[in-house]
Formats: sequence, C-alpha cells, structure tokens
Amino acid sequence: MAYLPIRWTAPEYSHRDKSADWFWAVGIISISLAGAAIIFNNVLLAIFILLGAFTLSLYAHREPFEVEYEINEKGVVAGNTLYTYSSLESFWVETRHTEPRLHLKSKRPLVPHITILLDGVNPNVVDEYLTRYVKEEEYVEPLSHRLLEYLGF
Repeated sequence: MAYLPIRWTAPEYSHRDKSADWFWAVGIISISLAGAAIIFNNVLLAIFILLGAFTLSLYAHREPFEVEYEINEKGVVAGNTLYTYSSLESFWVETRHTEPRLHLKSKRPLVPHITILLDGVNPNVVDEYLTRYVKEEEYVEPLSHRLLEYLGF
C-alpha cells in the first residue's frame, strides 16, 4: 500500500538572536585563551582559538536557511540529502520543546544524529508514518546539544 509523502519547509536550526554582550563575551574569552596559549609558547593554538572564535561569531550571526523536508517510502529527505530507512537505526519525535523535533539516529559514523524541526507538521502523523519503516526509540539529547542550546545555538 502506497502512502502519501509528508512535505514541509522549516529552518535548518532554531535561531536565537545574540545580543552585543554575547559577542563581547566570546571575544573576551577567546582573547584570554589565546593570550594564555601565547604565554605557554603555543602560537599555533592561539591562532586556532582566534580563528575559531571568529568563525563561531559569523555562524552565530547568520540566519538559518529554509530547507525542504520530505518523508516518503524511500526515507527522509532533508534538502538534497536522502537518509534511507536502511541507513537509520531509530527515530524519536520530541514534543517536549516549544517546537516539535524529529530525531534520527543514523548508522553513518560521521552523522550519527540528525535533528529536524517539525515546523507546521503534525508530530503524530510523522510518528505514525515512520513507525512503519524504522524502530522508534526514545532519544536522550546529548549533553553537548543541550549545552549548545543553552549558549544560544
């Protein structure tokens, strides 16, 4: 039996505007760490810290792109990337946040966890659709994800 695909458009991640204080804090912390690296005669680490802080600031200021998502009989499509059901271990539809999210646990070593915002989509419909193809397993968000959310990412 063929099922109709579920399609929606959502931002690639939840964006929160950063205040000037946030950027000042990143600057002060990175300059302090770079200074400590120079004191310990590690100029390469100091350069790496400053480049990392600059890149972080650019990324934090950038608005997220709108991505087209689709769940169909082949797998989950995020933009131009297809995550086939055979490459997925499990999924979990998270509804405890203000905006529902779909968490996919992949068998790929470089991309083990995929999080997709369910903006304007009924989470129950997504859950029912994916249950046919992939094992449902409660997802505990890693500490690194929670820390990044706390910091505004």
